[in-house]
Amino acid sequence: MNRLRSRPWLIVSVFAALAIVATACGSSDPTAVPPTATTAPPAAVATATTPSGGSTTVAATPTTVTTGEAPNPDSPAGTLVFAWNAVGQAAGVNQFGVAEIITGWGVSEQLFRQSATSPEEGWLATGFETAADGSKLTINLRQGVQFHDGWGELTAEDVVWNLNNANGSTTPESIHGQAGDYAALYGPAKVVDTYTLEIPLIIFDVRNTSYFLNQAGDGFGIFSKKAYDDEGEDWARDNIIATGPFQATEWTRDDKAILKAVDNHWDKSAAVDEIRILHVPEGQARLAMMLTGEADLAPLETKDLIEVSKNGFVIAGTGRARHVPLVMAGNYWETTHMTTGEPLDVSGVFNNDIPWQGNPSDPEDMEEARKVRHAIAMAIDRETIAKVFFNDIATPLYMGTFFPSDPHWQSKWEVKFDPDAAEALLDEAGYPRGDNGIRFGMPIFGATGNELFIEMSEAVGGELRKIGIDTEVLHYAYSVFRPTMVQRANTTPVTMTCRQNNGGAPWDWPRMEEYTSLTRGGFGCGMEIPKVGEIFQQVASETDPQKRIELNNELAEYWFDQMLEPGIVSVPEAVAYNPKSIQSWEMRPGIFQVVNSPENIVPAR
Repeated sequence: MNRLRSRPWLIVSVFAALAIVATACGSSDPTAVPPTATTAPPAAVATATTPSGGSTTVAATPTTVTTGEAPNPDSPAGTLVFAWNAVGQAAGVNQFGVAEIITGWGVSEQLFRQSATSPEEGWLATGFETAADGSKLTINLRQGVQFHDGWGELTAEDVVWNLNNANGSTTPESIHGQAGDYAALYGPAKVVDTYTLEIPLIIFDVRNTSYFLNQAGDGFGIFSKKAYDDEGEDWARDNIIATGPFQATEWTRDDKAILKAVDNHWDKSAAVDEIRILHVPEGQARLAMMLTGEADLAPLETKDLIEVSKNGFVIAGTGRARHVPLVMAGNYWETTHMTTGEPLDVSGVFNNDIPWQGNPSDPEDMEEARKVRHAIAMAIDRETIAKVFFNDIATPLYMGTFFPSDPHWQSKWEVKFDPDAAEALLDEAGYPRGDNGIRFGMPIFGATGNELFIEMSEAVGGELRKIGIDTEVLHYAYSVFRPTMVQRANTTPVTMTCRQNNGGAPWDWPRMEEYTSLTRGGFGCGMEIPKVGEIFQQVASETDPQKRIELNNELAEYWFDQMLEPGIVSVPEAVAYNPKSIQSWEMRPGIFQVVNSPENIVPAR
């Protein structure tokens, strides 16, 4: 888990950085790390320029530092055991909230995927065309792709049904993770012929084929419509009938998933017979399973990746990183829906005097809240947090959504740690310390089941108490908290990663639609900001990459000025695997899932 490095033409691996730290922490063998790696800064992922002028994420190279020896695996040859942080809801019907990891685990496939040279390589699709006026996207499908268990050939009817079923505008009851995104982007998809579909574009977005319909980013499950029609909705929810190189033969939420390799897969047949994925939410339990040989692979916390890399394990991933800010929720400033123009009901949003929440109808209140948010940002000691929690593998993040590792970053957006200045700013904003030393109270939410969010909420809470903000750190299930984000009712600051804080979007991409009314009906990131929506729509419809960069520079300037998302740290996400179980695993680049392409696993036994 480390920061993103979006440097065109240059590939730098976070795992080289992990190797450096592991060597410094315990290795006495100067040859344990290749000489070139010693000069590499810690970077989660790189980007490569593409013919269109954009960029594509580059998967990091697996790295191992051998100072100890990995244990002999308990699993039999041909079977791998993954100790995973969560086995979520399976749901073979999109509207009920599909576990998006099914694409990363090779069960479902997407229309496009990324490679080192292309952000939109055809997968289930063979080609696409965007109308000259940006009004529609036409996609051609690969012929002969078969669904699992003999459910027939994939056709445009399957893809159209699945996309519309996930889309919150065509299926209002959909709780799919991208329900709101698709509602903002796509009208009802329709079948053109057996292998061709058409998607009306509400707004043109350069990310359509490189992110929203791509293995590397957000996506939807592509399941058999015939199985749904013949067997019924309840059966289809419990039985995932997809097209991937692995089939889910058993899936129990919060317990395990059993994946069996598909014989003669249309793309590539897996060399591993079975993958058993166990629900192990506790990081220390996953680490223990790795060190004893009980598990062959696990996603681990950064400090644990460092530890296992010293014991012969291999560190690998897709290049995904998490950039963790403190989202200052409650700032719902829009009054009309950006797509429909309909009035938004914000009548109860500003009933309470919340220091970090600005009321757009009151300029004085807006300025006071802005000063409070800047004071909070100045009180966070990012450098110390990166060192203490992550052994300097993490790097400081000054504001969410825009990352210092990108070459377009400007140093004027950095926030200096200055608690004295933070206290003075709070005084100026009208929040002096009371007789008990407290200025005001503020809750912070960090979801259970995510150690990173828990640790960062506790760390920031401790920093803010030093400047007189009485923080109450809340930990409970994200499934309980999420509805308040969908309903635009949350006013509790939260440590979390909304879309642009996962991985690393190229600087020219449209960003932050989840901070606007565009995704109403689906997830929202605790605020709705008119300026963000305006620039998002401009960038989304702009075909010139340089103009998109200039517009996002303007957005970054505004985001820094308003400080609606004070940054904490950027950390890389990766998995560790036992080289006695897995000889190698070549993954494709991606910023949404930490693993993908399990058909590329080369077993060691």
